[in-house]
Amino acid sequence: MKNKAVNNTVVNDTISDPARSDTKRPKSRSEKREFTRQIGRSTGGYELAFSPMLLALLGYGIDRLFGTVPVFTISLGLLGFIGAVVKIYFTYRSDMEQHEASGPWAR
Repeated sequence: MKNKAVNNTVVNDTISDPARSDTKRPKSRSEKREFTRQIGRSTGGYELAFSPMLLALLGYGIDRLFGTVPVFTISLGLLGFIGAVVKIYFTYRSDMEQHEASGPWAR
């Protein structure tokens, strides 16, 4: 079977079109590391949404168990929100300190 390609590159029986940006190519270690770092940075939104929700559900269970008004639901939901905000703030602050220390202006 012959491989034909017009304005494309044939590598290992795979046609690579330079005009397409979704062509598969091996990623370098630095690209993989950067992708992993970006995924880690995107978790702030999930923490902000799911921490209060999970703690509020826990509080709801406690309220149902003891038959109380939604004191635990509201208080644990707020605790989850405040905890997520504090964690995101300190993570951001730490990242910015590392960025400042590693910049060319810090030498």
